[in-house]
Amino acid sequence: MTSPLHAALGRTGSALTFGLVVEACDQRVAESEQLDWKRDLPLPSAGSSGDFEVRARALELAKDLAAMANGRGGMVVYGVQETGGLASGIASVGDLADGEQVRRVRQVAYNLIYPPVRVDCIHLTDGTSHVLAVAIPESDDAPHLVQPKRDGGNDGWLIAPYRSGPDTLNMVEKQIEAAYRQRIEGRRRRVSDLADLHRETDQRHVTEDDHDSGSVVVAVLPVRPRRGVLPGSHPSHTATAWVQAAVALSTQLSIELLGGCGLPINLLGEAVIPRRALRRHVFSATRQLRGADREPIGQPAEVVVELHDDGAFGLVWRRGGVYSFGRTAGSPPPTPSIASSDVQALELLILALVVTADEQLGLACDCEAQIGVWPPRPLYVIPDAGWADDEYSTVPSPPDLWADIALSGPPDDRASDMLMFAGDFNDNFERSGCALDRFWELPIGTWTGHPRLELARRLFGGEPDHPTSGRSMT
Repeated sequence: MTSPLHAALGRTGSALTFGLVVEACDQRVAESEQLDWKRDLPLPSAGSSGDFEVRARALELAKDLAAMANGRGGMVVYGVQETGGLASGIASVGDLADGEQVRRVRQVAYNLIYPPVRVDCIHLTDGTSHVLAVAIPESDDAPHLVQPKRDGGNDGWLIAPYRSGPDTLNMVEKQIEAAYRQRIEGRRRRVSDLADLHRETDQRHVTEDDHDSGSVVVAVLPVRPRRGVLPGSHPSHTATAWVQAAVALSTQLSIELLGGCGLPINLLGEAVIPRRALRRHVFSATRQLRGADREPIGQPAEVVVELHDDGAFGLVWRRGGVYSFGRTAGSPPPTPSIASSDVQALELLILALVVTADEQLGLACDCEAQIGVWPPRPLYVIPDAGWADDEYSTVPSPPDLWADIALSGPPDDRASDMLMFAGDFNDNFERSGCALDRFWELPIGTWTGHPRLELARRLFGGEPDHPTSGRSMT
């Protein structure tokens, strides 16, 4: 990772280590707008007494984190002695191995800052001394507000701290007004950019035949797109790693939650060599309906994935002349139609692409999605075991779905957004429930060592309770 500490030392591409903090102290590196040295973690110690002291310390930590998020992001390093704004030695914050202090830092970031900010806590140690580096990404939700620590934050006031060089100040009214205006204009611009991406994806990959048989077009845009080409010496290799990680994750989810897998495994088997286009990498996989003589019948089904250099992606499902990606035998199905099994597979593939974009590219931000269904007329939905016409259901023309998918919040927020997205996606095809609900359907007491637990941690960032029922995952 490349952090403000790396930049201050003139380094790039190396891991963040305890040795870098020691080097910063030896060089007496100065604080800056994106780098702040702190001797102590302002969290209540075991000997603290009274609610006022506990809350005042937590609000001091919230102010440090919000100030970075209200600027260009940055890093607060706890456990470093600072003299005159210069790092002068390791002070140590105590052993963090049990994870309790890190958990409390995240708790403050999620609960005492409005709106919450994403933090990445990195424990650095030489075995004796301990430092906690807290990285805060630039935020599109600024201004982030906190309560002042005077009176324990109970006097009803809110402040918007920000970094001005090495100092932390509070925004005045005009600065707060400008920050809200920038947030609103940024959202308006993202809606326009997302609509453009969706339209361009449709124009590149959906034909007139698809408008008759049925297709789904997906566009997903990070709220803070990357700059430049994909990382690595060979961007196409990075793109391949991204799509393969996504397909592998969606395959695991499909097997675990649905008891089988159709679309993701097919894509993994074929989409290994991307087709390079302007600022994007294109992967595709096809399936063909064949007769008894193995001759092709009608148009092939196809899944196309476009991975863009800025972290956005497009996904197109074209039904062609097959029942589904898992069923390529029998007579041609009615048109336009979509298989119920493909709805579930697409749901999981979209979420897997979002999660692995964050993992592979370090986007550290939320995403916005637009999903459209062609043609704009009533659609047959083929049940998992449906063959005869009377087994099909018909749904009205599904409207475009717009969704926010949180990756920067706590596990509860991520689970809530993903379940809402999946539920709305299934509702468009009048399917009740969604695959993700099955994370909370195991009998109590059977979670220990269960593969769903690791999948939940990867998808949601933790083990959240169900947002609606409140049922615990474990």
